[in-house]
Amino acid sequence: MAMAAPASAEEPTGTYSVARTVVHNGKTDHGKWSFTPCGEGCVNRSDGMEMHLQGDTWRANFGENCWESIDATTLASGDGGCDGHVVVTYQLTKTG
Repeated sequence: MAMAAPASAEEPTGTYSVARTVVHNGKTDHGKWSFTPCGEGCVNRSDGMEMHLQGDTWRANFGENCWESIDATTLASGDGGCDGHVVVTYQLTKTG
């Protein structure tokens, strides 16, 4: 069950540039994600990931014990390897 969004959490909507960094080697690349609402405390990302607000974090679970999250305030994101360690970090910037 998704938690209701706190008043200070802004739902990501529209287009964002994404700087993606692989933790173990520091390699960075860039891309774009778009977000659309899918209900209260829910957004769909353009790559098909459905994310739900949990506290001040947008989070999606996939696979067995794998996750991805976006901090609702800083727009910093992490992709958790299935062993629980962050393997990729992202920084989002609103572009449209």
